[in-house]
Amino acid sequence: MRAFGLIALAAICISSAALADAPPPFDPSEARPGGAATVDIPADDASAAFARAAANLPDMERARFNDGARLFYTRWIAGPAPAPALTGVGPLYNALSCEQCHRNDGRGRPPGVRHEGDESGDGFGAVARLIPPDPIYGAQVQDRAIGGLNPEGSFVGLMVDATHSGLPRQWLFSGFADGPLTSRIAGVVAPSVSGMGLLEAIPAARLDALADPDDADGDGISGKRGTGRFGWRARFETVRAQTAQAFALDMGLSTTYHRAAAGDCMTAQSACLARSGHGVEVSDEILESMADYVINLGPPARDTVDTPDLLAGRALFYEIGCAQCHTPSHKTGPHRFPWLADQVIWSYSDLLLHDMGPGLSDAGGQEWRSPPLWGLGRHGDVNGNAYYLHDGRAKSLDDAIRWHGGEGALSLIHI
Repeated sequence: MRAFGLIALAAICISSAALADAPPPFDPSEARPGGAATVDIPADDASAAFARAAANLPDMERARFNDGARLFYTRWIAGPAPAPALTGVGPLYNALSCEQCHRNDGRGRPPGVRHEGDESGDGFGAVARLIPPDPIYGAQVQDRAIGGLNPEGSFVGLMVDATHSGLPRQWLFSGFADGPLTSRIAGVVAPSVSGMGLLEAIPAARLDALADPDDADGDGISGKRGTGRFGWRARFETVRAQTAQAFALDMGLSTTYHRAAAGDCMTAQSACLARSGHGVEVSDEILESMADYVINLGPPARDTVDTPDLLAGRALFYEIGCAQCHTPSHKTGPHRFPWLADQVIWSYSDLLLHDMGPGLSDAGGQEWRSPPLWGLGRHGDVNGNAYYLHDGRAKSLDDAIRWHGGEGALSLIHI
């Protein structure tokens, strides 16, 4: 993370335990957030900061990693088509490849935002969840469709919360031709995928120990374990499970995890069902290869760690209480990829759910997983994306932190 990013974050970080704890002594390992897996990024290749293999990936694994990268970046087609094309996408979908949402393995873009070189044309790197799942349109709005079908809905604008000076609160869609939409829309942008294997390797016992769902210690922080550790609401325990979900909902591709070849098409969507494929469209081998690629992406090294201004920001980060939710470090445990085990990592997250207050609530509630902060200062270099929070509403770190409420509301007085 660049110095300006950490200082800005620390200077106005939200926590109910304001000015409570002195920082621990600086640890030189903070310069290498992923331990031995940390990747050094040359200045002339800044856009690849999230797209490099873990530095300690064995040479014999490099070819497999590259195969997974090809799958991550390759666009699927509707099919049928001659081998070796990747076929079966849709009939309704949000993206043709993982990279369309995770450009350069980084964050997605909120709706209505475009960047130079965005081949998808609409700047979308996000999905509109439907909560609860809609009886007609399923779990999320698919804004694209194969030839001959219409998308479920199209983004038309943002509902604005007048109490926050024009910042967006809800994504608005139109075009629901199969019947009225009865569920509420909850939009989320795609997160960056760097370092996910190391997060997967954090022992469950460590996360259980950090959880305090009833605030037994009375510090105002009540982190809860979700059903997993990945996703904005901590729903998935493994990278493979989250990847299978993305195949099913974002791309309309079936796996052995989600066998419906029609993806998110519901029984009322007869035209969609008529155009769906059959059987499992993504083999276990492809699913595993792509998930393992993500697992073995190494987090980037920090540019600077011990300059006077950065150390001052670090002190504030602890003293204001940011570290109570954004737990600075962990030690990874056993993993099926042994090079990810026994690493001291600096991810700045407890991977728990926290009440962030009504300002950040949506149809799914107001509890969100604390996102890891490693690499935060590199998002602009990776894909031009400087939009933060779950739906990309914040255009700066200052904005992002000022939106915090709930467990962090008491520290607003220190901004």
